[in-house]
Amino acid sequence: MDYRFGIDQGFSEFDYLSLGGRGKYYREIIRFMYFELQKREYLFSHQILAELKKTGNFFTDYTEEDCNKDLEFLSKKGNIVKYKNDYGQIKSLDELKKKRYRYQLTERGRLIESLIISSFNKINTLSNTLDPNLLIKLNEELSRIKNEFETLDTKELYSKWISIMNAFKTLRENYQGYIMELNNFEYEKLIESEEFLRRKGRLKEYLEDFINTLIRESGAVAQTLITLEKNGKVEEILLKVARLEYEKNQLVGDSDYETEKEKIKNLYEAMKRWFLPTENSESEAETLRKSTLNIINKITRLARIFIDKEKISYSRKESYKHIAKLMLERENIDESHIISSIVFGDFDWVHVKGNYSINEDEAIEAKNGEKLVFELSTKKIRRKEAGVYKIKNKSSLKESTLYELERERKDERELLSKYIDKVDGKEYIFLERLPVINVKTKDLLINIIRRGLAKVRNEEKITIIENKMYFEYNNGKFNSFNFRIFRPENENERVIIESYDGKLDIPSFVIEMLEGDSL
Repeated sequence: MDYRFGIDQGFSEFDYLSLGGRGKYYREIIRFMYFELQKREYLFSHQILAELKKTGNFFTDYTEEDCNKDLEFLSKKGNIVKYKNDYGQIKSLDELKKKRYRYQLTERGRLIESLIISSFNKINTLSNTLDPNLLIKLNEELSRIKNEFETLDTKELYSKWISIMNAFKTLRENYQGYIMELNNFEYEKLIESEEFLRRKGRLKEYLEDFINTLIRESGAVAQTLITLEKNGKVEEILLKVARLEYEKNQLVGDSDYETEKEKIKNLYEAMKRWFLPTENSESEAETLRKSTLNIINKITRLARIFIDKEKISYSRKESYKHIAKLMLERENIDESHIISSIVFGDFDWVHVKGNYSINEDEAIEAKNGEKLVFELSTKKIRRKEAGVYKIKNKSSLKESTLYELERERKDERELLSKYIDKVDGKEYIFLERLPVINVKTKDLLINIIRRGLAKVRNEEKITIIENKMYFEYNNGKFNSFNFRIFRPENENERVIIESYDGKLDIPSFVIEMLEGDSL
C-alpha cells in the first residue's frame, strides 16, 4: 500500500463539490447519474436533461446545450466518462444529436458520491451517542488480556486487541461529535417550547448515567493500563498485533511492517492519553466528565429560566378574556357584579378614626352605617393621649446577652469540629460518617441543612465528591457558620442519624464548611 498516494498530486474529481455558480448544476447531474446508473448501464444527454427538468428547482430554463457543456466539463474533470455511440442503429439526424455519446460515472466519481451520501450524511444526523457500553466492553477486554495474557495465543490476543481498539475509536469519535452537537445545539430557541422540560429530563438523566459509568470504568481502565506497562506486556502485545496486521494487509495489497507498527503504537498512545493524565494536561476522560457536567448545568439552568419565565409571564389581554368568560358563564347580572367587585374592587373607601361607645346588645347592620354618630378625634388629641415614652438604659442587658451569644457560638463550633473530614484541602461534614451524636449537635446540623435548602437556591449545580454526584447549592450562613450544602443526586442515598433522643432518616447530605467560620 502506497501511504504517499494523494499527497504529491491533487484530485480534479472533487472540484465540482466546492464550485459556486454552475457548481449546483454539476452536483445535481452527478447525484442523478449516481442513482440512475444503479439501474442502467449508461445514460444519454437527453435522458439526463429530461429528468432534471422534472425536478424543477433551477432547471426550468435549462437547455440541451447547457446540459452538453456541463457534461463536457465533468468529463474533463474525470467524474464521468463519455464514449461514442454505435451509429449503425441510428436512423435520423435528430436521433444522432440525442444519442451521439453515452455517459457513465467513473469509478472515482462513483466513490466520491458514495462517500458523501453514506458517510458525510451520517455525520450530519443525530447519530452520535455516548454509549456507556463501549467503556464497559473496553474495560472487560483489557482485564481479560491482563489476567489471561500467559494463556492467550497470538491470534486470540490479536482479536481481543483489535476489538479494544475498535471500541476505543468508536468511543472517541462519538464523544467528540456528541459534545460538539450539544454545545452547538440551540437550547435558547428550544426554550420557547414547552417540549423543552420533557427533553431536558430525559437528556439530563442520560448524561448523568453516562458520567457514572465513565467515573467507574475509566478508573479501572487506567489501572489496567498502568499494570500492563509495569509488567512490560504492552510492547509485546503491540509487536504481535502489528505483525499479524501486516500479514493480513499483505494478502490484499502492498503493506509495510514499520508503517503498521507505527499505526498500532499511535492508536495505543491515543488510548493511553485518553485515560491517563500527563504531567502537563489532564486525561481526555476527565475533560469529557467536565464537559458533560457543564452541559448538565446548562440544561438545568435553562430549565429554571423557562420555569421562572412561565411564572412571571403575564398578559393583561388574556386576563381580561378570562374574566369576560367567567362573567358570561354566570346565570344573572348579580353574580357578574360579584365577580366584578372581586376583580376590580371598590375604590370609594374612606378610613376615619373616632370615639363611639358600642352597646353590647346592639346589632348594627351594614346598610344602616350612615346612621351612626360618633366624634372624630384629631391627630393632636391622639398624640396627647398616647403619653410620653422614656428611653430605658439596657446596656447591661445587651452586654450579658452578647456574652451568652458568643459562648453559645463557641460551643457550636467545638461541637462540629469533631466531625470534619478534609478532602482535597476542603473541609466537609459527611452525614453518613457521623457516629452517635448528642441532641444539640443533631439540632444544629438540621438547622444548617434547613437553612441551606430553604433559602440558598439561586443556582443549582452538579459536582462530584469522592466519585459521587451531588446537587450543589450556593453559599449559606447560619449563626457563625459559612457553608455550602450538597444533596445526593440519587434520591435513594439516605442515612440514619443516631442521637440520644432517637433516630432520624435523612438524605446523605454533605456540608462543606467555608472560610469565615472559626473551625
